[in-house]
Amino acid sequence: MKKILVLFLFTLIYQTSFSQSRTNKVIPKFEESSPEIKKAVGWALNNTTGKWIENANCIFQSEVSKYTISMIPQNFNWIKINKIIYNELTYYVFLYETNSGRYKYPSIKKDWEVEKQMQFLLLSDGEYSSLKEEINKQNGLEIKISSKLHGYFSDRYNVLGGENIYNEENLIARIVKVIENPDYFEYCILLNSQKVDNLDVIRFKLPNNSCSLKKNYLENEYFEISRIEFLKMFIY
Repeated sequence: MKKILVLFLFTLIYQTSFSQSRTNKVIPKFEESSPEIKKAVGWALNNTTGKWIENANCIFQSEVSKYTISMIPQNFNWIKINKIIYNELTYYVFLYETNSGRYKYPSIKKDWEVEKQMQFLLLSDGEYSSLKEEINKQNGLEIKISSKLHGYFSDRYNVLGGENIYNEENLIARIVKVIENPDYFEYCILLNSQKVDNLDVIRFKLPNNSCSLKKNYLENEYFEISRIEFLKMFIY
């Protein structure tokens, strides 16, 4: 009888230990969000003519139309910085929406399909502070901040619903995934702060993975915006 009672209690304890409620993973929210930058002039020096080409919100060596902008890597609809806290660590998310796309039949480069992407690159608290300090120096030197915490979220599969819906909640879920699983390769933000014709300006390029391959990366192509407008994007 004692053996039966012991066996019963053991079975009860065993079942209880594995009878836990289902709980969803806790996903953080953005603590703060800066105003958006929606306009910046893209400048590129044409290699053939030697002339500077100007485009709105896009960098390319010829004039870009609304039909071809999605084929140009350096373009944006808006840029902002959001603050997020995860596992008691603070991150600043350099976030921007870009026009992108891909071929339906890539092997023959046929049927280009346009999509929007929210691209992001995360900076630590220290990296963010360093970036602000370097900008305030206005010495015209190249400023580079690199990070393995980067990714994007596309509206390509928005119609499928669920985690594919192009919204902030699903964006944050992808940001958390990147924090937990950093990339092997780094992306970096490149910019400089200087005076041009007695105007305080910022020249920059959107984050990419090739800024370590050559020097004077901002010499022949960059976005340009007034320093005042650029600093509106920063969270203090």
